[in-house]
Amino acid sequence: MVTWGNWWWPAFLIGTFLAFIIPELFALFTQTSTHTDNTLSGWTWSTEPPTYSWEWFLSLILWLGVAIWLTGHIWWAIWRG
Repeated sequence: MVTWGNWWWPAFLIGTFLAFIIPELFALFTQTSTHTDNTLSGWTWSTEPPTYSWEWFLSLILWLGVAIWLTGHIWWAIWRG
């Protein structure tokens, strides 16, 4: 059975990953302020320092839940055959 998800989701995830990782790695290896200011991590560190509040822990738990569920969902389909 062929669905739109067989082709579009991997392409979307790869494109999103590359859109974020290329500037981040470029800024990491060049270490100049003009490159780090244009990255997502540079923006995050400049706007607010990390604080460990209940919201932070809730988002961590939700993120871990989604990551574990998605990984299990993919591997269960592979193991099931």
